[in-house]
Amino acid sequence: MAIAALLAGAVAEAAVVPPRSALALGGFGGISLGLASRQAAENLLGGVVLAVTAPFVPGDAIRARGGGGGSSAPAVDGKVTSVGLLRSVVVGWDGVPTSVLSSLFTAALITNVSRVTSRRFRQLLRLRPEDIGRVPAVAGALRQLADAFPDVERGRGGVHLKQFAWDSLHVELTVFFVLSRPRYRDAVQQLLLVVHRVVTEQGAALVTARPCECCAGD
Repeated sequence: MAIAALLAGAVAEAAVVPPRSALALGGFGGISLGLASRQAAENLLGGVVLAVTAPFVPGDAIRARGGGGGSSAPAVDGKVTSVGLLRSVVVGWDGVPTSVLSSLFTAALITNVSRVTSRRFRQLLRLRPEDIGRVPAVAGALRQLADAFPDVERGRGGVHLKQFAWDSLHVELTVFFVLSRPRYRDAVQQLLLVVHRVVTEQGAALVTARPCECCAGD
């Protein structure tokens, strides 16, 4: 840097550049160099932090969103394919890869979906108003179903009458699955099918659609 400064001074002197202009140019260059060095140092430090803390590794599914304080951290949702000292690559669920600087991850709120031990599933069941007398039996049958359903954590979740609506009774079902994302979706589908059968067996019915005003009086 000293040699470069001497050369720049010699060139400025040979070109008869006024000293004030040369100093201004040198100050601007120093500021630019300082900012660039700071960004590079922050990015390198971010890579070191990622290597030490290891919030994710290649193959993990993550969600990263900006932290507080006006952070410019990105919103990233996908599968990590590579983790480097300076940048990492995340392939979104649409198949598009995104290269993210390490310094941006240090200011982000990162959720490692692959390390989730349980997944909460909550479903609001809307029963007919005339099924109010059947709610205890429906809730009891659904609790037995949740306790016996495969890959569900025992002792968590529950079934409760949550509220009254103008056209239905709201019963909330909550369970916690111990499954990966693909298996979780299949399990939810199977659970919903069984829930429909259990509700029907108790003599109740689910309200799946709200009648439109044009035919409400028919």
